[in-house]
Amino acid sequence: MPRAMGQAGGQGDWRIDLLAGDGVAEPGGSAGRPWLGVYFKCAHAYVRVFRNAAGTAYQARCPRCARTIRFAVGAAGTERRTFEVSC
Repeated sequence: MPRAMGQAGGQGDWRIDLLAGDGVAEPGGSAGRPWLGVYFKCAHAYVRVFRNAAGTAYQARCPRCARTIRFAVGAAGTERRTFEVSC
């Protein structure tokens, strides 16, 4: 599973540029709504994160330590849909 590496600005704010594109449709819900899978190692928890209304980023929060992780959408990004984060 790819790891979120590299920090940007703010307190514990991570940034990964992602390619803008169509999301993955979930059977029975959220058809076509873009999302990422984020695994928080400290909580041993997987979280599905949906793109914000502006279409510019995904923002996830660790269910154990409440650390906020921001994944920016950008032209020079990645096509990966899952990430592993160490809080």
